[in-house]
Amino acid sequence: MVVPLEYQRTTRETRGRDGQVVPLDRPQTEWRTDLHVVRCVGGERRLLGPLASVAGNPADAAPDALRDLGVALAVEASPGRDSAWSREGVRAFLAGRDPDLPTVFRRVVDIIDHFMDFQPVPAGDRTLPPAATCRLVALWILGTYFLPAAGVVGYLLPVGPAGSGKTKLLLLLGQLGFLGEVINQAGSTAALKYLAEAGATLCFDDVENIQDRTFDPDMRSIILAGNRLGVTATIMVQGPDRAWVPRRFSVYCPKAFSSIRGFDAVLGSRTIAIPLVRTASTKANREAGDLERWPHDRRAVVDALWSVALRHLPLAERLYRTTTPDELLGRELEPWRLVLAMARLLDQGAGTDHYAEMLALALAKRRDAHDQGELGAEAWVLRALVRLVLVEGRTRLAASAIREEITRQAKDAGALEPDSDDTPITAARIGKLLRGLQLRKRTGQHHGTRRTHEIDPLAVRDRARAYGIPL
Repeated sequence: MVVPLEYQRTTRETRGRDGQVVPLDRPQTEWRTDLHVVRCVGGERRLLGPLASVAGNPADAAPDALRDLGVALAVEASPGRDSAWSREGVRAFLAGRDPDLPTVFRRVVDIIDHFMDFQPVPAGDRTLPPAATCRLVALWILGTYFLPAAGVVGYLLPVGPAGSGKTKLLLLLGQLGFLGEVINQAGSTAALKYLAEAGATLCFDDVENIQDRTFDPDMRSIILAGNRLGVTATIMVQGPDRAWVPRRFSVYCPKAFSSIRGFDAVLGSRTIAIPLVRTASTKANREAGDLERWPHDRRAVVDALWSVALRHLPLAERLYRTTTPDELLGRELEPWRLVLAMARLLDQGAGTDHYAEMLALALAKRRDAHDQGELGAEAWVLRALVRLVLVEGRTRLAASAIREEITRQAKDAGALEPDSDDTPITAARIGKLLRGLQLRKRTGQHHGTRRTHEIDPLAVRDRARAYGIPL
């Protein structure tokens, strides 16, 4: 891991114009901050950088120490000292004083629970307690430190009315997440692109402003992209010769947003929504920015998170690759996969069952989205076909019949007013969706004045499962 560490440097001699070493009459002392590398390979722990000489390894303090290992630093901006690993934390890690992962996790949960008042979550035949959402947020925070182990990271989206605690939760994510930063609208694109490239946890308040057409397009591309490893944004930068040239910046990093209304269907599929309501709990009076009132020392918790990430990163990578529950597929799994992998990491030898709880929470949120009608056009068509084809046994259908079933289900879900027939999916579009989803056994045929489609029940069952539509 690359860490900026502050140290005091004393200069006792310098070089004159002729290149000769000249002693200084009075030593000059200055505070510097330089990037260091902390390595943990097998049982070996090393610090490479200027402070390595203080740790008793002067060879690792030499400028060519990294080059000898075949490593080159490609970091153009160092993270803020408050969010980085502290010098004391690095010293404890090098000495082998390792924090216990379950203990670190419990402290993060304690902090979230101290400030936030979550609500129970209905999950089929049971109800998950508010503590389940606390653990979800804590697992997401833990996952920001394990980003190199993942290929996709889900956005976190606190959503609710004014006064429900959205901004407070963002502040907590910024205080505890990996290189966390809470970004306001006055932030510059230049700063944002370097933070994103460093993998920082970026927290944005009021996503409605970001989606406005007048918002800076370069900043929007950084903010709304980057949930997948390898995604870049091309931005014009000024080169050494002062000429403007295009450069690609990695924008793959954890992000959190707050919103009153929520995302659209496309961006919403990349997020884990955290519904919040305004309650009468005394937690509303607790300020997340008052670190003296935290139940645990923030600096110690952040240092512990850095330490456990460096120690457990190889195991976390293996767990992420094998986290493929049958209940979630494709895009529905992506925002949850790192959270589920972190749950499995915590469950290793601890006798806990965080994985089962998080999977139940993921399925509950999917079920709630379906019940509330928060679906894309493909999902609406599939829901209608599950009813018409798999339940009623009708395989030859006109687009108008499918549209009528969509209208009925939309009214039941509250997505349409009871006296409205204004379903946004037209019959013509339904035909295109059937073709795109490859649900037809044969192309549509005209029967009288109506065009009908012969639907493949096996294809309906397969696509419904892929979209998480209950059968």
